[in-house]
Amino acid sequence: MNRIHIISPEEADVLLQKYYEGETTNAEEQLIVDFLSQTKIPERFNADKAIFGFFAAKRQKPKAIHIPLMKWASIAAVLFGLIFLGKGFYNDKQNDFTYINGQKHTDRQMVKEQALASLDNLSASCNEIETSAENLRNDDLAASQLQIFCQE
Repeated sequence: MNRIHIISPEEADVLLQKYYEGETTNAEEQLIVDFLSQTKIPERFNADKAIFGFFAAKRQKPKAIHIPLMKWASIAAVLFGLIFLGKGFYNDKQNDFTYINGQKHTDRQMVKEQALASLDNLSASCNEIETSAENLRNDDLAASQLQIFCQE
């Protein structure tokens, strides 16, 4: 059976003196708390009771607040992760499509072929740009073009 050992007021004075000097053990501090939590103690202990009551209240509040908060935060994080995983699997099948002449096509092979064809067209147009740039660098071509304007 777990019995609380209640100390006398004289013992409480000695332990409180040790407490304020920072020399008490956890067990001795628990004896002080047990003594001060009684309803009928001498009035000289009211200040000590207020201090220990304040510390006891400070110790208990974070536990009551943080445990449910952490529990709900972890549940929310798990649900958030599951939603993103589910959305990723669901949307993965719907992202492969293209529009050709106003019609939607979802065949992956056709989408790939169309993308490669577009890239080939882009590289061909890059060759045309390079050819045009070389023609502009050609001094003979520029001179012949200017002669057309100078004949007038």
